[in-house]
This record gives sequence, structure tokens and C-alpha cells, in this order.
Amino acid sequence: MKSIRALLLVFSVLFFMVEIFLVVMILLGPQNEYLFYSYNHIQAVPFNQPIVNNTVQVGIGKMVPFNVDDLEPGDYVVAHNNINLDYMWVHRVISIDTNNETITLSVNDLLGTYEMRYDEISGNYIGDSNLLEQLLFISTDPWIFFLNVGAAISLTIFLSLWTIHGYRKFRDSGHDDQNNSATKNYKLEDFVKL
Repeated sequence: MKSIRALLLVFSVLFFMVEIFLVVMILLGPQNEYLFYSYNHIQAVPFNQPIVNNTVQVGIGKMVPFNVDDLEPGDYVVAHNNINLDYMWVHRVISIDTNNETITLSVNDLLGTYEMRYDEISGNYIGDSNLLEQLLFISTDPWIFFLNVGAAISLTIFLSLWTIHGYRKFRDSGHDDQNNSATKNYKLEDFVKL
């Protein structure tokens, strides 16, 4: 039981240290996040998002800096849209005009196409975030981040006290390694007395 408590303590401390480190890398800003992850986490309205009563659902995706050389028709980019300026949108590339430095885009198969200049595009969209990346991105909210740090500190203190108290209780009950009959070294005289 003592070793299980110690392993639980070590595992939880390592888990929270790694998790907080990964969240801090996102909090340090887009440049540092890109250097560490090789992409940026973004909140964006997914392609073909249904728009009901001028409300949209936002997802968490991954973006790299805009590079027109990496694009071809059918790829996705991230940019703002006139429909709702609060969030970035994932746009599908329809065509690329390198002479005028414009790209023909669509945010929804039903809304038609429009052109955007290269400088209006925030980056190339490389895909949706997985569950772990979504949890890390959500943890960048200040309240959730401090709640997470508080939970890590509280759990570490609790497990430390539980491990120390459990060890002392085990030792004080006379079951320490020196008095334990399973580990006691017997001498020949002990058997002769029988």
C-alpha cells in the first residue's frame, strides 16, 4: 500500500508538471507556441458551419503561418469574415491568383465565393485539435489555469500527507521491515529452542 501511494504521488506530480508546462507554452504567445508545437492553437468557426440566428459554434484547430506556396485549391486557410468578426473562420481555397495576390475562398458551400488579399489571411489551417490539445487550450483561460494550478498543489499536498501518514501508521504498528516476520533473518538457534 505504501508503494502504491508513493507511485500515485509521483505520477500526479509529474502529470501536473507536464500539463502546466504545456499550457504555459501556449500562454507565452503565438511565436513561442509555434516554436514549441510547430503550429498555433486557434479558435475558429469550422468550414460549412451552419449559421442559425447569426450564431455559430467555434472549434479549436491548428494553424501555421500563411504561406501561399503550400496552398492549392481544396486546402483551408484561416481568416476573419464579414459574417461575424468576433472569430476567425476556416475558409476553403477555391482558386489562387498569384498575379493579383488574391485567393478565392468559401466559408460555406451555400454562401458562394469571394476574394481575399494575401495580407488578410491569418494562416494555413492544418486540422482540428485532438482532445488533449483542446483541454490544454481551454486551460489557458486564467480562471481555469489557476484552478488547475490550485488542484495540482492541493493534490500534491494531500498525497504527500497521505503517503507520510500511511508510512508512519504502518511503522508505528510494529510492521516495519525490521520486525516483520516475513523479512526477519532467522538463526539456527531459533529453531533449536523449539
